[in-house]
Amino acid sequence: MGKRPKLDEISAVLALGKCLTLTDAQYEAKTGITLPKDPYYLKNGSALARLCKEYGYYIEVQEKRVLLKKGV
Repeated sequence: MGKRPKLDEISAVLALGKCLTLTDAQYEAKTGITLPKDPYYLKNGSALARLCKEYGYYIEVQEKRVLLKKGV
């Protein structure tokens, strides 16, 4: 079993009733761990899935290529 994610920031947003969209990098920055790679586990068995279910949300996985620009 791996490290547990720090879900405080995500929980605060969900408690406000707002939808949330996160990239892998944003999830890692907010929770301190990497996003689970298995989409089924991410949507149904992960700590994030349990938190979302608690607030009445669900997870939708969209695999898109995202280009990130770094400032000079």
